[in-house]
Amino acid sequence: MDIRRVTPGEYSRAFAEYPHVFNTVAFSELNAWKCWQIHYLLISDTRLRAGFILGETDTALSSPFSAPFGGPTFTRHQHLTTICAIFRTLNDYAHSLSKDLRITLPPMWHNPGTLSQCVSALSILPGAAPVIDVCYHMPLGDSADPLPHSVARARGALRQALARQFTFTVGDASPHLVQRAYDIVKDNHTQRGYPVRMTPDDMLRTAAMMNADTFFLTTPDGTDAAAAIVFTTLPSVAQPILWGDNVSLHDHRTMHRLCFEIARFYAARRYSVLDLGPASLHGIPDLGLAFFKESLGFTPSLRYTFHIPR
Repeated sequence: MDIRRVTPGEYSRAFAEYPHVFNTVAFSELNAWKCWQIHYLLISDTRLRAGFILGETDTALSSPFSAPFGGPTFTRHQHLTTICAIFRTLNDYAHSLSKDLRITLPPMWHNPGTLSQCVSALSILPGAAPVIDVCYHMPLGDSADPLPHSVARARGALRQALARQFTFTVGDASPHLVQRAYDIVKDNHTQRGYPVRMTPDDMLRTAAMMNADTFFLTTPDGTDAAAAIVFTTLPSVAQPILWGDNVSLHDHRTMHRLCFEIARFYAARRYSVLDLGPASLHGIPDLGLAFFKESLGFTPSLRYTFHIPR
């Protein structure tokens, strides 16, 4: 296998489509300041097989370097023997620069067959140490009633939430709406001891590029009860990147109501999946968060991160 570092423009022209937005040149260039430099790599033998976008730091080459997941962009379906050779070549490249290699693959539901091949290929690299996170997603149903009927607990919570006089509104990625939603989520996370990994400037820049939607639940007196900033990570997949509620109104089932309204909004636009992201951190599950996502009927799926030391 041959590996070649190319310009962002050449990399962008090499692929007709990408597996998700985090593997695009546009997203990577937006976040280029978060690493020393970006390596745009094409791997080929008799033909182009795959590409990787890796961010360089003092110790590692990482995909992603500023996103929930990254991984390879393939030109077509590849056999396992080829995928093993691709990752060996990538690992050799990292080690030639005296760097560790870190790869976080998308959750398995994105492409179970190909991602299973990638897990197998990465797991046999010398010293490979996987971290396994649990993520949640849900296929969207009818726009009038998008959540699964089988989830009795969610139905009960939704009945409570729908009985309250919340107003649901949808906005664009304009700076004042993104900042308003960010402030609600930041306050929620601070009170609960959860980190917020994006600054307001990060969110504003990224939301503008991603054509994000902002969502709000407000009480009759105009108090913001909950908010979300949602990205389209694939043409038919929506992911709340930041969301949270006013902690003082949590007992009103505001997050159940917000999730229901977001699901209904995207189902009406014929999206196929709502991706709620992980319920664990560095492989350690957050049982309360997992319970909430499962109670709404979301399906767990594994996400693998591999660290291969130099």
